[in-house]
Amino acid sequence: MTPNKLHHSISGGESVEGFRARCCNAFPTAMDEDSKISRAVLVVQGGCIMAILEAYALPKRKFDKYHIGNRGLVCCLVGGDALTLTGGSLCF
Repeated sequence: MTPNKLHHSISGGESVEGFRARCCNAFPTAMDEDSKISRAVLVVQGGCIMAILEAYALPKRKFDKYHIGNRGLVCCLVGGDALTLTGGSLCF
């Protein structure tokens, strides 16, 4: 298995595509616009946040460009179907 290959699956595990789809399908439920949530904190594994940001964040970037690093954070504004990066490790 090549370490840089983005579309491999862990032996006996789900595919990368399946993992990303699961993360991205769960996110809109967490951010349901009909809810009364005005602020939220999501504490998630790095691959989860990378998949969610790749799908929803502005500015658009590729999956690997959303790597945050240990103890990193990202601040976003939620607006419609998009997240706008406003602060944290990825604002450069």
